[in-house]
Amino acid sequence: MRSILVVLAFLVVAAAPAHARTVGVVVVGPATFRTSVTTELEAWATGRGHAVTTESLDPKALNLLIDCLAIEDHACARKLVESRSKADSVLFARIELIGTQEVTIHAYWIVKNQQVAATSRMCESCTDTTLRSTTTGIMTILSTAVGDRDQAPSAPPSRVLPVVLIVGGVSALAVGGVELYLGTKDGPDVKTIYPNATPIGAALVGVGIVMVGTGIYLWTRGPKQSGPVANVTTDSGYFGWAGQF
Repeated sequence: MRSILVVLAFLVVAAAPAHARTVGVVVVGPATFRTSVTTELEAWATGRGHAVTTESLDPKALNLLIDCLAIEDHACARKLVESRSKADSVLFARIELIGTQEVTIHAYWIVKNQQVAATSRMCESCTDTTLRSTTTGIMTILSTAVGDRDQAPSAPPSRVLPVVLIVGGVSALAVGGVELYLGTKDGPDVKTIYPNATPIGAALVGVGIVMVGTGIYLWTRGPKQSGPVANVTTDSGYFGWAGQF
């Protein structure tokens, strides 16, 4: 029984969704480009499976970070993020306006307990298309430098496992109940006795309870695309399952 409990515990852990790493996105510079760059960086991070926040640093800490990076003091920036940031890392971009439609983007990815990754790229005759290309190029360099891997969420888990656990658990409870009943039969008038039925029944009931409980737990955490359906009319009826498995 102990081995079964270990397997069930493993299934619960394996089925639990992984928590996305949080990234604070900070962009400073001319308002003309700041919104667009912020949008592109947030979209890139979200597409890679990160949880994006724009409130990773309080105003005072943010001003200190700007000062650190204005003089390229990466040690200062890293220390500040590690001690003051609410997010796992901070993606910082400073936009330097060179001409009316020409900018240089200085970008830094400050991941806690890692060296700061930094790069700069110019966007000439900057339009939405060229800005997107520039931002993508910047993030390709930074993500490689910090060892970031794509964590885009996969398809939601199916409900096959919870259903199997619940059905199997109910079956174990039923068989265990029968075994417990047989274990109570004793006396001179009983033709056949089952001396091992009681411990077997108790074990099956215990396993059944754990399986049903685990199945219900996974069910409540899973997607809602599937579920039982039933229809009853005056002359017919059916019970089944509909949805995505």
